[in-house]
This record gives sequence, structure tokens and C-alpha cells, in this order.
Amino acid sequence: PKGRTDPILAAITKEFGGEPGYWDHVAKAAKDGDKHCLSLLAARICPPFKARSICVELDLEGDTSKDYTTGVLDAVAGGKLPPDEAASLLSAILAGNKLEMIEELEQRVNQMEERKNGYS
Repeated sequence: PKGRTDPILAAITKEFGGEPGYWDHVAKAAKDGDKHCLSLLAARICPPFKARSICVELDLEGDTSKDYTTGVLDAVAGGKLPPDEAASLLSAILAGNKLEMIEELEQRVNQMEERKNGYS
């Protein structure tokens, strides 16, 4: 929240006189052989790479979710799509299936209610 002091930053300021003092301390400890401090400095200088999604164009034939699922699995088997990307696509297909099922159930319930109300 606005106006609230970060407790970690407050502790660093109290102990080391601020962030520059903290990094000086970390650098000295790394120089003395502290591997954890060395890894902190390395991460500060060259942050670890973040995973990024790749852009893949698939020609999925068919009109059903089963066809799409088969196409995605074939792309993985053929080396055109990494398994983690395939998992994301398959999750999206499953989510679409669930939406279709919900809509279909909603229609059926509405039809049953209309029939019931029509006979009353």
C-alpha cells in the first residue's frame, strides 16, 4: 500500500546504509568465496533467461476437438511442436470442450423447463 515501507528495504537500510552498501557487502563476500553471494551478483549482472512461448503455425485439419487433438499430438510426434506448447494447446482445446458442454446442458435444461411449463 501507498506510504508503507518495505520491511526488507528497511532492514537493508538499517544494516548496510542502503542498497549500494548491501551490494558492496555482497561483492566483498563473493570475493572471499561465498558462493551464494557470487550467484546473487551473477543474477544481478546477467539475469536468468525467462521462458518464452514460441510461435508455431499448425495446419489442423478437421472440425472436431478430436481432430485438433490428433493434429497437435501428430505435431509433437513429428518434432514440429514442443511438448510444453502442446500441453498449452490441449488445455485450450479442453477448455473449449467444457464451454460447449455447458452450453449444451444449458440448452437442454431450458428445453425441459419450457416443456414442463408448457404442460402445466
